[in-house]
Amino acid sequence: MTRTLLSAWAILWTLSAGCFPAVDQTEAVDSAAADTATAGDTSAPDDTASADTGQSHPCVGGCAPAATPCKVSQCDAATGTCVERDAADGVECSDGLVCTVGDRCVGGRCLSAQDGCDDGVACTADSCSEGLGGCVHDGSACECGPGVSCDDDNPCNGVETCDLATYTCAVGAAPPENVPCDDGLACTEDDRCRSQECKGVALNCADGLPCSVDSCDEAFGGCVSDASACACTGDADCPDTNLCDGKAFCDTGADACAPGTPVTCEAPTNLCKRASCVPATGGCAVFDKDNGTPCDDGSVCTTTDTCQAGVCTGFSPVTCSPSNSCHEVAGCDPTLGCLDSPKPDGTPCQTAANGGDGRCDAGACHPLVCGAVACPPLPNYSAKCNDKDYCEYARKTITAGWQLDDVWIFVPPGSFPMGSPGYGSGDSSEQPQHTVTFAAGYLIAKYEVTVRTYEACLNASACAAVGGNASNDGNARRPKDNLSWQDAGAVCAWLMARRPTEAEWERAAAASPHTEYPWGDSPDPTCANDTAVMWDFSAGGTGCDTGTTADVGSKLAGMSATGALDMAGNIAEWVEDCWRSSYDAAPTDGSATTTMCSSSRVLRGGSFKFGQNEMRSAYRTPVPPADFGSEIGARCARNLPEP
Repeated sequence: MTRTLLSAWAILWTLSAGCFPAVDQTEAVDSAAADTATAGDTSAPDDTASADTGQSHPCVGGCAPAATPCKVSQCDAATGTCVERDAADGVECSDGLVCTVGDRCVGGRCLSAQDGCDDGVACTADSCSEGLGGCVHDGSACECGPGVSCDDDNPCNGVETCDLATYTCAVGAAPPENVPCDDGLACTEDDRCRSQECKGVALNCADGLPCSVDSCDEAFGGCVSDASACACTGDADCPDTNLCDGKAFCDTGADACAPGTPVTCEAPTNLCKRASCVPATGGCAVFDKDNGTPCDDGSVCTTTDTCQAGVCTGFSPVTCSPSNSCHEVAGCDPTLGCLDSPKPDGTPCQTAANGGDGRCDAGACHPLVCGAVACPPLPNYSAKCNDKDYCEYARKTITAGWQLDDVWIFVPPGSFPMGSPGYGSGDSSEQPQHTVTFAAGYLIAKYEVTVRTYEACLNASACAAVGGNASNDGNARRPKDNLSWQDAGAVCAWLMARRPTEAEWERAAAASPHTEYPWGDSPDPTCANDTAVMWDFSAGGTGCDTGTTADVGSKLAGMSATGALDMAGNIAEWVEDCWRSSYDAAPTDGSATTTMCSSSRVLRGGSFKFGQNEMRSAYRTPVPPADFGSEIGARCARNLPEP
């Protein structure tokens, strides 16, 4: 130990004089002697063998250290053994204690003085504790010191500090007024330094509920609200089983539960879905509408749209019609609607609701034009340009064989020279040649009235039974013979027609300019050139050696200027006019001669019994209207229907 209150020698003197009680602890002295043995032993052990004996010294190898302080172990040369002797006085030693100072060997013992542990502070109680390992200074009697704070926990008078020289507290510097502080109370707020004290204002515990009793409790640590008298204090106090009518909430001002705003669900964009509120959650859910609910699928191609499994489905597709007769349906677009596309140019079409025939051109129906003449409409008949470029009409719908013979040719308005120009035998009745002008067009039958046509009229009770050829004889398409003037009128009327006038007949045969024969000025008719069914001596006789008529239309080489067939030969045809021996004062407008004439009527066109001269376009002959025969038949004409 190094701390001393007196000098080491003074301690030794005091101990030897008996004036200061020395610490005598055998273990300590012994230990000190052991620690100083080496220092106090100046004689070396005699480890040299005797000269006259020559034997080894027993102390050879050295002596073990002394067992106690202030003792030294030496070899005794006389005895040859190790002996312990006192260490020299004043040699430092250690008694092993922390509370002693000035440890020195005296008389073979390690002696020391008690440590006073005086720290120079009057207010401390100083002591030494072996258990605590040294000096202990108890400052509990001091105003401050290590472990004792000077701060009085008042931030408003400054922070007090301890003067460690005197263990007294020094006053701190107070902060400015109104500096925020904490008074440590839960029931105050806005704590500030005021006159070196931390003071707050009372905490406002009003909770906004008129029905509650509000206070502040330091023990509780803050505001306390007694709402036992309130009907509700929050939304949780307002249960609502149907959240779709608006979640109920607590109206604290009225001290009552109030209804909320009803839930409004946004309608889905899908027309076959509906949005409804779920009462348990107040949320909106989407459901399918009932099957069959009307909707709009957005397509103009359907007429009946209904919901099916949540999808708007269109039914009853629209029936598309083309925009005109020169277009055909090309489907239906959901947005644009019915589509059509133009038919190929030249496709037959109808120009009017009453059945006018035309031809398509770039999707538009233009009237059919034959020979620069627009073909007028004829209901239930379709038109075409025939081989002579005249408008020709055939039935659109064929339900019976005779309807195949129901073909008409349009003869347009215009003028032509009627009568013979002076050639041919017996042509005085065909003169004078005069101009006839038609203000309106008319229709002439392409074929003579056939057997099957007349039989259809007979079956309809519109015609009288007559003799002559019949269908069961294989004559269905031959011209019906044995017809009187009245019979001809009846069958034409049944065909919605009439007997033609002489002028109508001749114009259909010769047209303009006037030709000698229906097919032209040449060739002269013979059976060999296939122009007419006639009497030809070179061919063997009547009917080109058949003795009868042929099927109508069989002599294509004899086609007239307008396209009519058999206007020369085969069978003679009744016309409307009564007989005059000349054309003096004859009508010039195309009408029939009905005055200043005999009772006979006129036959035109010759027959299978007539020769070449009677095949002329101007040939005419009188016959009593009641007469009939195998060479007499009919051809009809008709007016155009009113537009």
